[in-house]
This record gives sequence, C-alpha cells and structure tokens, in this order.
Amino acid sequence: MKKRVAFVLVVLIMIVSAFIGCAKQDSQPADTGAEDTQAAATDKPAEDVGSGEVLKIDFMHFFDDTEAFYAPFQFAVEKFNEDNAGKAEIVQDILAHDAYEIQTETRGATNDLPDICLLLGTQSKKYSTTGAVLDLTQYFADSGIMDKYYPHSFTEHELDGKYYTLPLEDANYGFILYNKEIFDEVGIAKFPENQEEMIAVSKQLADAGYIPVALGDKEKWPADSLTFSTFVNPYVGNEWFEDIFKMQGNSKFTDPEFIAALTAFQQLATEGVFNKNLISISNDDRLSLFMTKKAAMISAGNWECGLIANTDPEFAKNVYVDGWPGPSTGAKAGKSVEASSAWGIAVSSAADEAKIPFIIDFLANYITNDEFGAMLAEARSSFVPYDFDFDESKVNEITIRQLEAAKTQDKCLNWDSALHSQLRELHQTLLQELLIGSVTPEDYAKQMQEEYESILAEQ
Repeated sequence: MKKRVAFVLVVLIMIVSAFIGCAKQDSQPADTGAEDTQAAATDKPAEDVGSGEVLKIDFMHFFDDTEAFYAPFQFAVEKFNEDNAGKAEIVQDILAHDAYEIQTETRGATNDLPDICLLLGTQSKKYSTTGAVLDLTQYFADSGIMDKYYPHSFTEHELDGKYYTLPLEDANYGFILYNKEIFDEVGIAKFPENQEEMIAVSKQLADAGYIPVALGDKEKWPADSLTFSTFVNPYVGNEWFEDIFKMQGNSKFTDPEFIAALTAFQQLATEGVFNKNLISISNDDRLSLFMTKKAAMISAGNWECGLIANTDPEFAKNVYVDGWPGPSTGAKAGKSVEASSAWGIAVSSAADEAKIPFIIDFLANYITNDEFGAMLAEARSSFVPYDFDFDESKVNEITIRQLEAAKTQDKCLNWDSALHSQLRELHQTLLQELLIGSVTPEDYAKQMQEEYESILAEQ
C-alpha cells in the first residue's frame, strides 16, 4: 500500500456570470467547450486574469515521495507557481494509489474530476464519451506539444483521432530482471530461449532452493501489465492484438494462437515457475523476494531498475535483463517488451475557462522541458516521451542493460493500459484465476470473447 503524503481539500471559489453557468449546464457531454476557450489557451496566459483573484488549480495525483515522478512534479509545480505568483496557483492533492483510483472512478462518473488529474489511456477514452475530460487535440497542436512528443506515445491516449490526455512517460514494461550471481551458482550458463528451456531452468532454480520467478498479483494488475502483456506477444503477434485494441472484430479471443498462449502461461504456474502464493502477495512483496535473493527473477517495469539500483548498488551489479521466451516453434514475434505511455495528464471539462490557458501552459512548458526530463532520467532512470538533454553517466547500470536489451526486442502494447476498460477488468480477474487453476484456457477465452462481442454490439 502506497502511503498518502497529503490530502488537501481545496474549495475553489469562483465568481462566474449567469450566462456562463447556464451554458455549462446546458452543454452536451461531447461538447467540452474547446471551441470557446481555444484562442485564449494557445498562448501564454494573459498578465491580467481579470478579477485580480488568484486562480486555484486543483491537481490530483498519486505520485508520493516513493515514486519516480514525485520530484519532477514538485519541481514543475513550484516553478509554475513562482512564475505565476498573484495570478494562478496549482494546489496538489496527493493520494495513496488505491484511494486515488476510487476518487477518479467516483468523480469521473459524475463529471466532477479535479482540474488536472492522472488517467490511464483507457480511462480517458471512457470519460471522453461522457464529457468528463477536455478534448486537448487542438491545444496540443497550437502549443507545440504535438511537435515535441514521440508519435507512438499517443497510441494509448487517442480515440477517433482526438487526444484527451498528455502522455507522461516513454516506459518499458514486462522484461525479466535476473540475478546472474544465482544463475552462475546454480550452473545456468545462458538465459532460456523458449518455453521448454524456461521451465527446465526454473526446475534447476527450485531444486537449489530459489523461487524461479517471483510474482505478486494481489492487486491484479501485475500479472497482466508486468508479465502477460509481453509473454503473449510471441504467440499472437502485434497485428492480432492491435485488432483487439482497435475493436475491429477480426481477431478473436477464441483463436487457437491465443488459447495456446493461455495454456503456456498457465503452464508456468503448474510447473512451479511462479511462487504458489502469487495472489496473496503484493507487487512490492515480490520485489522484496528478488532483492533478498529468495527469488532468481522478476518480470519488471523500467521504474524498478532505478529503484533497485538506488536501494542496493551492490546487488544491482548482478542484475541483468532479458525477455520472456516464446514457443519453440511457430513464434509470431521475438522476445518482446512493452513500449507504453500508460498514464497521462487529463484536464477536467468542468475546469473554469479562466484556468485553461494556465493549465495548457503548465503542460507545454513545465511538464514538457529538459529540466523535468533530466530530473526523471538522472535520479530515477525513467524517461519522458520527448527528446531532452541529460547526463547519461548518471543513469544506473540496470537501466543501461534494459535499454540495450530493448534494442533487439519486439515492441508491443501494455494490455493494462490499452485494452477496453470492461475487457481489462474481466481479463485481469480471469488471468488470476487461470494462474491458480480455477479456470481453463478455453473457459477464459470463451468469457472474454462473449464480453468482447457484447461491447462491439453496443458500438
């Protein structure tokens, strides 16, 4: 459980005319008011905000001081507040992750999100259809954001050619970190290249008293986001999942190649590759098993490279990187890594129009700049989705190994952030049941396909 740093209740007292108030009440969900406020938001905010009252901009997120983005966010907010003293002030509301998820679900359902907040790409797409978030497409174009950001970073945040969130990170997930010291001790000369070799190596490790791959899926997302999303890619290939992601209806969860992937994934559990208590321990617990040398491997995200290196530099010297092995024959992709910008910054459609120019300025010039990117890369070895200058000598050795490994790995999407929200919830529940043997691959595929077809029928 991530600790809560602060919970700030901000009452935004704004004097608005009856005309604007009525207009907001009468607007339809699809109309976020972008056309009316666009001209005012594309340039730097005006020196005179009108009433002389400082605009309070509520920014809710879950990046506490244990998170990679904490220091860069504090830097960006403090700099913005300093530059806009007397005109506008960003007030942060930092929640524990679980509490944050509840708040966004509750407030998003009533179109009452805070002025700025973090959303997964799938969440922003859902709230875009209800009008809870602002269409940022034109703002991004006019402020220069689209010229700076890598095009692929918007993949998880785009719906019908429109963008509702600013992608935060150019992240890699789902690669394997392994302890080379343990591998050498047990006599494993090289990392396995296919499923059969992975199971054989895991038996060697288990016989020597080690957990082969530590997995903590108490929160349900780790088995999916950090493991399955890359594991499945060699079995089905990118074209198969992109069809599912885009809801085109050609790929099916009941396709033989996907059932083969489910069967192989379940085999990892039945053959003892994962720890048996995987659904009762957390993602942090599984990291602890790895760092205390009780487990030889974990499937990880790039933020954990910096966390491990900063926590135990000596341990980090023996941490190496590879990818999930695929089938021995018929692979449709090589070892893969997720290239994801899962989380993004969204702007509430309920935000007062006077705040919009300041919010866009914050995104375009404080979140998007070299200092923000360098702080993230040099201190925590995480990367923003745009070009920036930084001191590569300050990046830890595990991250260097991960980036090198990624050069030869096929890129794929993160199911946790790309899959339709209804499908994602069912998928993560079924995936956990698959690992503990309470559902068969065929039953999993049947339930997912039925839900998929139900969603398609509603479109």
